[in-house]
Amino acid sequence: MRGNETTIKQALKLFLKKYNLEEQVNEGRVYNVWNQTMGNFVVNRTTKLKFYKGKLIVYLNSSALRNELLMARTPIIQKLNEELGEELITELEIH
Repeated sequence: MRGNETTIKQALKLFLKKYNLEEQVNEGRVYNVWNQTMGNFVVNRTTKLKFYKGKLIVYLNSSALRNELLMARTPIIQKLNEELGEELITELEIH
């Protein structure tokens, strides 16, 4: 690569940052990873997801599942970030 050339990935990141679209793209990525990683049992009991500034808020319709996931917050965050390829999720709140 020449001195002033950028990769498509770098150019896309600059574009998203310039037009304040980074957070929205990351939100979509987090939702997709949640649905792909957590399995049908959890996904089918997830009623709502919110992601903003590193905080993922998950709403569930099962109190038993809520308690199980609360105890496994740290491994869940690690697994989701691993799937994302970067540390986007810093906090997980489960309701």
